Amino acid sequence: MKNRLGITNSLELKEIEYYLFNIKYHIINENYTFNENNLFDIKYLEKIHIFLFHDIYSIEDCKIREGLPIEIIQKVNEILSEIKDIMYFYNPKELRDKIYNLWEKQIFYDGNTRTIL
Repeated sequence: MKNRLGITNSLELKEIEYYLFNIKYHIINENYTFNENNLFDIKYLEKIHIFLFHDIYSIEDCKIREGLPIEIIQKVNEILSEIKDIMYFYNPKELRDKIYNLWEKQIFYDGNTRTIL
């Protein structure tokens, strides 16, 4: 992915990315109330990913990877639905396992871990 800031030093890019991500994470955490019906859906996850990274990368690069098989998209939605159910009863081990299952699908080009967290 080509960054929109024109930064060629990978260490500098990672520092700026980290800084912007932390600011945006706090904005989300402190200022937004989410609609539970939409939150646990792959399209909403994509919106969060775009919000977190579009200052650095193009919106196209922030979207779900092109050519992702429909089976993976369906599985991601299934995992998100399961996470929603787990949240009601908060089972830490089960939640950890589902988050890992979601992460291993790698639906974005970069930043999967940060977006999923």
